[in-house]
Amino acid sequence: MGLPPGNFLAELEKEKQGIRLKKAALSEKRQFLISQRQEEYKQSQMTTETENDRIERERRDDLWREAVKHGSTTGEVNMSWQKLGDVSERVYNFRRTTTRDLIHLRLVGHELVHLPKEMADSCPMLESLTVTSNRLVEIDCVARLTRLKTLVAIRNKVRLSIPSHT
Repeated sequence: MGLPPGNFLAELEKEKQGIRLKKAALSEKRQFLISQRQEEYKQSQMTTETENDRIERERRDDLWREAVKHGSTTGEVNMSWQKLGDVSERVYNFRRTTTRDLIHLRLVGHELVHLPKEMADSCPMLESLTVTSNRLVEIDCVARLTRLKTLVAIRNKVRLSIPSHT
């Protein structure tokens, strides 16, 4: 008539133990596969970010190249509403690369926070500087632009500090 009750329970317990071991092994394998997929995903995200950064750098460089190329015939570099946040080295090297002085520089809606100190040294012939609609807090470097006739800096966060005469 079958197994005695003691043997049946022992066999059942043995079977349950085997099932638990299989579950544990499958759970461990599943966890390994999940962590492997997560690592692959992180790697692909890093590759995508690196690729996106490269594409963005190239886009920015193309914009500046075109602006300076146009400026080489007019003496004016106009970079408006591109929100690039900085001024390219191409502007500082304008005279060297175009054999012409930069006379007018327009950086409108560019999200600039500051004007680089190099501007005064690299653009000594600058007569007109328009930096409207940026985030400028100070524009100290313009004091060294000795030929500057026109400065337009509306819609910025520049605070005028007037020294007291005591």
